[in-house]
Amino acid sequence: MCISKGKAHKRYEFGQKVSVTSANRGNWIVGINLCAGNPYDGHTLLQAIATTESITRVSVTDAYVDKGYRGNHYNGDATVHISGSSSRQLTRTLKKRRKRRSAVEPKIGHLKSDNRMGRCFLKGLTGDEINAVLAAAGSNRQKQLLAIAHALVFWLVRRLETPILPRMHQTRLAALSI
Repeated sequence: MCISKGKAHKRYEFGQKVSVTSANRGNWIVGINLCAGNPYDGHTLLQAIATTESITRVSVTDAYVDKGYRGNHYNGDATVHISGSSSRQLTRTLKKRRKRRSAVEPKIGHLKSDNRMGRCFLKGLTGDEINAVLAAAGSNRQKQLLAIAHALVFWLVRRLETPILPRMHQTRLAALSI
């Protein structure tokens, strides 16, 4: 399927539309949906929030979306915040969270380039959905392994800072002086 992007360097993309949901902290991908056909973004919001709530078992209270979700007819419990809209009467925290939407776009780009979501070699809509889920799982696994590596390096540095050899020399000297 051909999807018009409206960008100068890449006017069209071929494939299926995928909805990516990330957590507010840390950019962990908490939900991913394949949207069969080329639906309007606002019509996919209910499905994306329902998938996120079923996976995380936490109710979504605020959804920060881009301008493609203007005119959505979402009638759920979550408050929908559209980035780039008026922010005159918002608190500093809400203004910062609205800008958070710009952190999701690079994540989608990394999914396409680093986690092989740019091209799917699996057959049909089921193959496209499997590819999207595996790309999201691979991205989360990468973050998890990086966090483990940082924790291991921190532990090793702390472990090597403790003076092991001087303590051994002190016990030898104490044993010799007796």
